[in-house]
Amino acid sequence: GLVGLVSLGWLFLARPEGYGDASQRIPMFLDLLHHDRVTFAFAVDCALYSIYQYYLLKAVDPADKSPVRLVPFVGLARWLLK
Repeated sequence: GLVGLVSLGWLFLARPEGYGDASQRIPMFLDLLHHDRVTFAFAVDCALYSIYQYYLLKAVDPADKSPVRLVPFVGLARWLLK
């Protein structure tokens, strides 16, 4: 969970002198997503993992109704630390 949160923080806050601020990074990322097959494959893997995690945690702990379980990586880390 921590790695995912650090990655999102890095996306929006880190090294603005080299890569611009968030308003410049998001269009650059979308352009990369459209033209780079590896980036597209990674994004699809993340989306499929999110769906898989939802069904996995629902099957393992049906009593848990927390919305945090829907957040990729964070929900799984929360369940592992219970």
